Amino acid sequence: MRPCTHEAGCCCHLDRGEPFLHPCLLLLLLREPGHGYELLDRLNNYGLSTVDTGGLYRHLRRLEKQGFLASSWDTEGRGPARRMYTVTSAGIAHLAQWVDIARQQARALQEFAADAEAALKALESTEQDDHDSNKGEPHT
Repeated sequence: MRPCTHEAGCCCHLDRGEPFLHPCLLLLLLREPGHGYELLDRLNNYGLSTVDTGGLYRHLRRLEKQGFLASSWDTEGRGPARRMYTVTSAGIAHLAQWVDIARQQARALQEFAADAEAALKALESTEQDDHDSNKGEPHT
């Protein structure tokens, strides 16, 4: 996917990735429990490299409050204690719902892309035909 090159006010920048963050966190933590800071690196795989640390922890707390995650303090190892997150059974069910939604959206996006591509090609062809038919006429 090409990155957006539009100005900051462009609709491409609205909610950049945020709706996708919750299912990504659930998936990553289902694969391997972890702490917030380490999740920042793992989110890059899903195009979520712009998530800030504070925002990430707010989302983790929200998922925990909703019952989709559980956490405990990890005091092993060097350094300060870290809050480790794991997915609950409710989180697994929620992730399964997201998978269904993602599949539906993927189909809709594929259809949209094919339709838009066809419309753009038709427009391009029409513009080329108009250009070709005006070649011999003088400019006014």
